[in-house]
Amino acid sequence: MGLVLERLKDPLQGSNQVSKFPDLFELPPELSLNILKHLNATDLCLAACVWQTLANDEILWLGSNWAYASIYSRARRENISFRRIYLALDEGTLTFNANYAQGLNYFIEHNLIDDDAMEIGKFIHNTRKLKITEKRKLLQNRRDVLERLIELQSYENQFLPNALRNFFAKLDAPEERNEYLSVLIETFSKRFCECNKEIGLTADKKTCRCLPNDGCWPNPTLWELFNVSIDGRLLRPLPSASPCYNNSSLSQECNSTRAQWRNAQWRSNQVGAMQNPNWETNGNLSCTITYQQQCHQGSVPVYGVNATSILHVQESVKFARKYNLRLVVKTTGHDYIGRSTAAGSFLLWLHYMKNISLNFNFTLTNCSNVSSVAMTAGAGIQWSEAYAFLNSYNLVMIGGAAGSVGAAGGFVQGGGHGPLARLHGLSADNVLQFEVVTADGQVRIANQCENKDLFWALRGGGGGTFGILISATYRTFASPTITFGFYSVNSENETMYNNFITDFIRYHTTLDALGWAGYFYMTDTNIEIAYFLPNGNVSSANTTFTQLLSKHTEMNITENIVPFTSFYEFFHYIIEPANPTGSNVLLGSRLIPELLIHNNPDQVAQTLINIKGRMAMKSVLIGHLVAGGQVANGNINDQNTSVNPAWRNALFHIVYARIWDDISSMDEQKRVANDVTGRVEAMRQLTPNSGCYLNEADPNEPNWQDAYFGSNYARLKMIKDEIDPSGLFTCKNCVGSEEWLTPDLNCPISNSANNRDLKLMSFAFVLYSITFLYQH
Repeated sequence: MGLVLERLKDPLQGSNQVSKFPDLFELPPELSLNILKHLNATDLCLAACVWQTLANDEILWLGSNWAYASIYSRARRENISFRRIYLALDEGTLTFNANYAQGLNYFIEHNLIDDDAMEIGKFIHNTRKLKITEKRKLLQNRRDVLERLIELQSYENQFLPNALRNFFAKLDAPEERNEYLSVLIETFSKRFCECNKEIGLTADKKTCRCLPNDGCWPNPTLWELFNVSIDGRLLRPLPSASPCYNNSSLSQECNSTRAQWRNAQWRSNQVGAMQNPNWETNGNLSCTITYQQQCHQGSVPVYGVNATSILHVQESVKFARKYNLRLVVKTTGHDYIGRSTAAGSFLLWLHYMKNISLNFNFTLTNCSNVSSVAMTAGAGIQWSEAYAFLNSYNLVMIGGAAGSVGAAGGFVQGGGHGPLARLHGLSADNVLQFEVVTADGQVRIANQCENKDLFWALRGGGGGTFGILISATYRTFASPTITFGFYSVNSENETMYNNFITDFIRYHTTLDALGWAGYFYMTDTNIEIAYFLPNGNVSSANTTFTQLLSKHTEMNITENIVPFTSFYEFFHYIIEPANPTGSNVLLGSRLIPELLIHNNPDQVAQTLINIKGRMAMKSVLIGHLVAGGQVANGNINDQNTSVNPAWRNALFHIVYARIWDDISSMDEQKRVANDVTGRVEAMRQLTPNSGCYLNEADPNEPNWQDAYFGSNYARLKMIKDEIDPSGLFTCKNCVGSEEWLTPDLNCPISNSANNRDLKLMSFAFVLYSITFLYQH
C-alpha cells in the first residue's frame, strides 16, 4: 500500500513504464474507491486502478487534456461519480452477472446505485456485457424497471423493422413465445408511438400503482431520506378508533376518542380520520368505535405527510410520482364519495396550512386593471376560521354551511354551495385565483389571465383531480343581516301532511322571488324548515310564512323567528351546530330545475313525498334552497366555470341520506347503498336533463360523468389528460377515473379509440416479431 501512495503522490515518476497496483487490486472494490476518492484521484485514474486496464501514470493524470474522452466532457463531468465509474467497469458487470438479485442488493446497500426504477434502468442501459439470463430475470420481475429502461430508448424516425431489431438487440428477446415477450412487445409499441407521434397513435402512460406488498414499494431507507427532505413531517396514519384497541378500550385516550367521536373539528384534526368513518373501511376490514376483535387499517393510508409548506407538497408529489404510489389528498376529511382515502395509499394532509390574509387592493397575477377586496385562504383554513377572520372587517365570502369544511380544497373545486349562494353565487363563482401544485411538482398560478384552462377546471371540475390547491383567493362582500325562521310541522294524518308538503313546494314561487334561502328536512310525517332572509326583517318574515301556515292550522306547528345583526352571528349560533358527523352515511342527490318547481310543483312534491326519509330506516330527505338567484347567472361576474350546468337552471338541491350501524353486515350495507340509488332514481326520472352536486352525490351514481359534470365533461377530460397524463391524481368518480380498471383504481384500462388502435398495432408487432425472432 505504501507503494501505491507514493506512486499517487508523484504520478509522473517513471511515466515511461507500465505499472500495476496489485495491492489495490487485492482490496475490496469499495475500499479502493474510498482510498482513491480521498486522494483526489481523477475518475479515469480510479477506473484504471479498479480494473487495471490502464496504469500508465502519465496517461492517467494528463488524460483530462483529451477532448474526445467522454469522462472529461464538460457537459457530462458533473454527472460523473465514483459509483458510476464502478458500475460502468467490469466490476459492476461481474457483480450483477453472478446473481442479479444479490448484485442489485449489493449496489444499493453500498450506495452505488439508488433503489429507483429509473436508476436501475440507466444501469442496464449504460452497461455492456450484462449476462442475458440475469438481465432477463430482472426485467421479468421488475416491470417498472423495464418500463423505465424502454423510456431511455429512442426510435424517432426509425423504420419499424430497424427499430424492432434495435429494441431486441438491447433487451434480448426470450427464446420462446411467453408472457414476457408480450410485455416486451407491448412496451415497445408504446415507446415507438411516443417517439413517432406523426403516426397518429398515443401510448397509455398509466401503470398499476405500487402498493406496500409490491417489490417496487420504497424501502425503509428511502422513506427515511424522504422524511428528511420534508423536515420530518412523515406520519403513519391510523384509523380514528385505533386508541380503543390493543387492550386499550378503557384507556383515557379511548374515552376521549369516544367523547369526541361526533365532533367534526376533532375528526378533522386526526390524520387517519374521515368525517364519516365508513370511508375509513375497506370491505370487511374495518376499525370501528363499536369494539371488535381487531383494528384493520382498512382504507386509511399507510403513510402520510403533514404538509405545512409548499415545499412539503412539492416533494410529496415528486416522491409519489417517482415511485408510482397511490396518492390521496385530504384537508378535513369531509367527503361523501370516498376520494380522500384508499387502501395502501400515500396521503398528503394539508390541514395545518393555516395561512390567511385580506388584501384591500388585490390584483391578479399577470392581469392588468383587475383588483378587488379579496381574502386568500391557505389549504388548511376551514370555513369557521374564514368567517371569523372576515367578521372583524364586517365582510363575508361565499363558503359552506359546515364550519369544519376546508375553504381551499374539494369544496370549492366541486362548485361549493352555501347559505349565501343565492345572494352572490356559488363558491367557485367567486374565486379570483388559485395557487396549485400540479402533477409535475410545479407551483402554478391559475386565474382568468394565466393558466386559464386549469383555472376553469379547478372551478367545478372536482377535487383531487387537476392538482393540489395551496391557496384560494376569493372576492368578499359586506356582511348582510339575517332574519332566521324555524318551523317544525307534523301530523299523524298522512293526507294532511302530504297536503302541507304540496303547498310548501308551491309556495317557493313566492319564497324564490323574495330572496329566501335555507334548508328543510323530511321524515315520515314531519318536516323541519330552517329558512332565512338576508337583509330582511322580522315583520316581513312573519307576514311571508303566515300566508303559508295559516292554511294548515290543523297541523302541529312550532315556529320561531330570530334576527341576527351579521352573517357570522347567524352562522355561529344556528348553522354551524347543525352539521352532524361521525356516522356511517351514504348520500344521493339531484338538482331540481326552477322551472319545474314553478310550473309543476305538485309533481315535485309527490316525488319528494314518495322518497322522504323514514326514521325506522335511519334516513332523511334534505332540501337545500341554495340555487336560483345569483347561482343562475352563470355568465355574470366572471362565472365562466366548469360547475355542472344543471346548477344554473336549478332551485333545489335535494339530498337523500341514510346511515347504518357499525355492526351492520356487508349485505346490509349493500341494501343501504341500493336503497339510496333507488330512491334517487325517482328524482332522475323527474328531471332527466338535470344532474347532481358532485360533492354530495351517490358514489354509485349511474352515468356519473354526465350526472356530476354535464356537458363540461369532455373539456375537463382533455385538460386532465394534458396536465396529468399519468393519472397521478386519481379518485373515485373523478374526471378520468374511468380509465382505471379495478374498483380500487390502482390499475389502468385502455378504452380510448387510440388505445384500441394501439392494441391492434401491438398485435401486429407480435406477429412481426415472432417471424423476426425465429428467422434471425
